[in-house]
Amino acid sequence: MHWSRGARRRIRGPLAALLMVVGSGCSLLTPPPEPVEAPPPEIVADEPAIEMQPPAPAPPPPAPAPAPEVPLRKTAIVVSDSRPAYREVAAELEGLLDNYTTYDLADGTSTPAGLFATIGDSDVQAVVAIGLGAARQARQFSPVPVVFCQVFNVRGHELLTDDVRGVAATPPLALQLQAWKRLDPSLEDVGLIVGEGHDELLAEARDATREAQINLHVQVARSDRETMYLFDRMIADIDGFWLFPDNRVLSRPVLQHMFTKAAQRRVQMAVFNESLLDMGAVISSTTVAADVAATTEDILERLAKGDGKTIPAMTPLSDIAIRINDELAARYRSEARAVTDNSQVANSP
Repeated sequence: MHWSRGARRRIRGPLAALLMVVGSGCSLLTPPPEPVEAPPPEIVADEPAIEMQPPAPAPPPPAPAPAPEVPLRKTAIVVSDSRPAYREVAAELEGLLDNYTTYDLADGTSTPAGLFATIGDSDVQAVVAIGLGAARQARQFSPVPVVFCQVFNVRGHELLTDDVRGVAATPPLALQLQAWKRLDPSLEDVGLIVGEGHDELLAEARDATREAQINLHVQVARSDRETMYLFDRMIADIDGFWLFPDNRVLSRPVLQHMFTKAAQRRVQMAVFNESLLDMGAVISSTTVAADVAATTEDILERLAKGDGKTIPAMTPLSDIAIRINDELAARYRSEARAVTDNSQVANSP
């Protein structure tokens, strides 16, 4: 049977509706599936708590690279000659310094100008001149800063400059007087004669005697003969004489005259060299080589640091060596006791 297109369209609509109803009925007649139980949740045992560790310390910074090694400063030690007072200081310095060369002006191997030319051609950065001869040559020829020691007449030889510094040639005067007063507490009047140019020494002596309650009698001489003359005039007013190593106004004959006069008048002589104890001195006060060397080394270190402008022209020492003429000291003490006893008897009612 042949359906027209219009008839087919009219039948297609109801038929589609019927099929939908039938399909829906089928689904209604089919029983729903039984629900499926969900599996029980899995029970997991509690995990142990995680212990929090502190953070690891930061690694230390790398060690700094070692500083480049600074070469040791080299010093030239120049001694005037081989006398013990110079050699002892040189030996002490050699024990303190790490880099040095020692020269002896008197060994005849070179002229002073040639020796200092050799020093100038080397890596030497400072010169230590021991004794007047070495100090004078260093003052004239040294191409590097100079520190001198064991020189008494500094001003007279015009040794001091911006590049030349000195170490005192005598131990502290206050220490000398303290030792002398311990030896003889009755000491009251002390005489002193030096040449020109020792203003600092005389100022120190006045301070020391004032502190020790001693009267100081000072004279300035221009020759050894004038020293003898001034001493003879002074000796009646003093009970002690303070001798200093000023060779411009001293000589062997004058020294002998002074010691003879002092013995006659019972005047104690305090001297700068223990060899003079045999001539009749009662006490000697001398420098200590180790102290001279240590003071010199300190100046060298300050020069190396660039502190040259703060270094005094003359640096004082701090130590002293005392020697006593025991026999003579005992005699003076005995005589002093006898005078005291006689005075007490004379004044007793």
